[in-house]
Amino acid sequence: MSFINEIVTRSGIDPGLIRGVGVGIPGVVLDNGVVKWAPALGWQWVDLKRDLEAALPYRVFVENDVNLLALGEYWYGAGQGSRSMACLAIGTGLGAGIVLDGRLHLGSRRAAGEVCDLVTDPSCLGLEYRPFGCLEQTASGTGLAALYRLKAQGRADAGADTEADAERVFELARKGDPAAVEAVEEFARHLSIAVLALATVLDPEVIVLGGGVAGGADLFKDRLEELCRPVLQAAPDIRVSSLGVDAGVMGAVALTLHSTTENPLATMVK
Repeated sequence: MSFINEIVTRSGIDPGLIRGVGVGIPGVVLDNGVVKWAPALGWQWVDLKRDLEAALPYRVFVENDVNLLALGEYWYGAGQGSRSMACLAIGTGLGAGIVLDGRLHLGSRRAAGEVCDLVTDPSCLGLEYRPFGCLEQTASGTGLAALYRLKAQGRADAGADTEADAERVFELARKGDPAAVEAVEEFARHLSIAVLALATVLDPEVIVLGGGVAGGADLFKDRLEELCRPVLQAAPDIRVSSLGVDAGVMGAVALTLHSTTENPLATMVK
């Protein structure tokens, strides 16, 4: 809250002109601004909208962070011009924000797009994956780093970087490191499961690759298309985020503007 107030002060903007505050949360957010579950934050049933509005002189709009990424890309980024779009947020975890016919699709329980919970094999059924889902064990930045460590150990590579994160794995793969190349290949195969699920169920025009791991898309985007196109009757246009780290911020801008405009553009499912 002090950070928000500091931004307002430093901007020099008349506080009376501020429409509101948009907030993204890595978890399930109800339509009343209550955070039902945010495992990365250790939150359950936190009334964030109420708490922030009690402390700030502005209206507050709370939404899942991946949904904000999708709104940002749809209105201002790689999804512009499409009627339907899914944005895969590939970072520490894995999720998707979905925009269909100009509307943010939230699902009956506001959990649409939780592709992290997809399973990679029938043997994975019936098991509990906490705090994160089955697919994001391998199709995420954290998963990619873990895959690299396993590949390097399997090769008994004494020079392996055991502390490597996803960015480092991509760097090694570009240099031809065998363990890193194998890890990126397996990562791409698992990420293809999320692409196929979104494409077959939703048939979006565009799937945007977003999140921090999309910075390495030059190493796996073409492979995703090679793996997915033969399987699909109709393949989406796979694009890389054009907003990068600003996608969520621009999504928060879109959410706030559309929520405080008398005749908002139809972006939210009511």
